[in-house]
Amino acid sequence: MTPGSPSLFQYQDTVGRLRLYIEEQKLRHGDRLPPERKFAELFGVGRPTVNKAIACLIAEGFLRRDGYKLYVAGSPLTAPKATHIGVLCPHPLHKKQRIFHNLVEAAHDVCHLAKVGFTPMLSVDGPQQQEQLLEMLKLKTDGIVIWPHPDHDYMETFKRITERNIPLVVNDCNWGPFDYVGVDNFAGIQTILEHLAKQGHLHIAYVTKDMSYPNVEQRCEAYRYLAARMFSESSPGRIYQIPIESEESLQEIIKKIQRKDKEVTAICCSHDMVAIEVIRTCLQQGIDVPEQISVTGFDGIEAGETCHRPLTTVCQDFYQMGLLAVDLLIRRIRMKHIRHAAQIQQIRVIPHLVVRSSTTRSPQKPRRGPTAKASKHNQHRR
Repeated sequence: MTPGSPSLFQYQDTVGRLRLYIEEQKLRHGDRLPPERKFAELFGVGRPTVNKAIACLIAEGFLRRDGYKLYVAGSPLTAPKATHIGVLCPHPLHKKQRIFHNLVEAAHDVCHLAKVGFTPMLSVDGPQQQEQLLEMLKLKTDGIVIWPHPDHDYMETFKRITERNIPLVVNDCNWGPFDYVGVDNFAGIQTILEHLAKQGHLHIAYVTKDMSYPNVEQRCEAYRYLAARMFSESSPGRIYQIPIESEESLQEIIKKIQRKDKEVTAICCSHDMVAIEVIRTCLQQGIDVPEQISVTGFDGIEAGETCHRPLTTVCQDFYQMGLLAVDLLIRRIRMKHIRHAAQIQQIRVIPHLVVRSSTTRSPQKPRRGPTAKASKHNQHRR
């Protein structure tokens, strides 16, 4: 169980238990229900959980309020109409995608509690996922959750989906007027930079992959904004963009930092995979990590735990984001008739800091070249 997920499961479970209570008590239209406090005691959950579950049943038309009193509504309190959703995400083993998004696992857990059917679809690229979306349209699915390939343009298909009033929730990539669940990039970069500041670093640099993706661009903007307020005057301008597949370009960037920015004592990276390659390149060039230069990542992938220097990073909770996305979609489907619930929701999950051995306190003196310690590490590796 991940942080934030227990309350979500409790709310879904409480909806089912409320239904069962009404059926077992043989309550009919117009019958009054006990107060929320009674249900909280009966089910062993907090009143906010009961309140959310009741709100869900009110929105579905099964209950109604009259002031503080709660009644069974006119609709027959039977199981809701069978609902089926599509869950689309990249295949976790395709290419170099070492992140397992856990979206399918989250969909299974939420749909099981909500008694909703779902069809998982994995894809190796954007065009294949686009075909899957079109297939979902033909099948007239009740709603779609998608973790899109960031290098593909889905806008026209997304518009077709929403024009048909099919609820759509997008994970990870915030591409416009759609329900969205993803990471809070600003908060993540702020957490990393605050950690480096506490370690005494004053001169830092930022290394990023291609900034054509929304998440990458947002992280870079956050770095530029925060570095100007937390570090040296030159730090906000030390932004190096690399083609993620080009090892040679990264080697040149590290050499440039060594040659022109010798005062830099920490490198903040846009992704864990970038940070892992930065660490490897630094060690190859005789620069010790973290004694001469600290390195941080962003994402929390498993490879960061076992790389050359275990990586300090901020971790996204992909499972929790999946839970929130699927739960939001189900509420969208069941509350279509509620006007005030129609507003687009954008949920950003704050990542948490994990400190490992790729960062340490800032060196007292600027780096001048490879240290004996770095040489020993490289000899040992050879």
